[in-house]
Amino acid sequence: MKSLVTIILTLIFAFPAIAADDPKATFEAFMKLAQSGQVNKAIKEYGIDNRDNKSWVDVKMPGKLSYEIKEVKEKKKGEEATVSAQIDYETITEGAKDTAGTVATAGKLATGNVAGAAGGVAKNKASDSVSSVSERTQVDMKRSGGKWKVVVTDRLYRLLTGEKR
Repeated sequence: MKSLVTIILTLIFAFPAIAADDPKATFEAFMKLAQSGQVNKAIKEYGIDNRDNKSWVDVKMPGKLSYEIKEVKEKKKGEEATVSAQIDYETITEGAKDTAGTVATAGKLATGNVAGAAGGVAKNKASDSVSSVSERTQVDMKRSGGKWKVVVTDRLYRLLTGEKR
């Protein structure tokens, strides 16, 4: 039983060491914290803060952050890397507006107001395009203290928090 506990503890404490040797794993750990709403903690643990406007308060639009890593390139003899990723931030209000708009549009169709329903569909599509942030971006990474770190810029921070410019 002691050996099982020892193995589990070793694996738990080995993960940060594994993440430190691989830019992809570090980026994923950074993004997992950001997805949980702890963007500033992610910056503190896995990042280098290069923002001009540094805020220590986690101001985040209510929503869902998702990402997909497209490519990882290491350069300068393993001291720098670039992660190409698709980062999407869908605000919660977008889904609520869409549901309310869909219900209103269905009601207009049920009462025979076809022109009103068509306008409702167009309005729903317009609000969808305004409410979310979706961008393919290049995220720079550097080794600092023997560990990989995500270089956080104002642009990346806005993507992580759903902030519009």
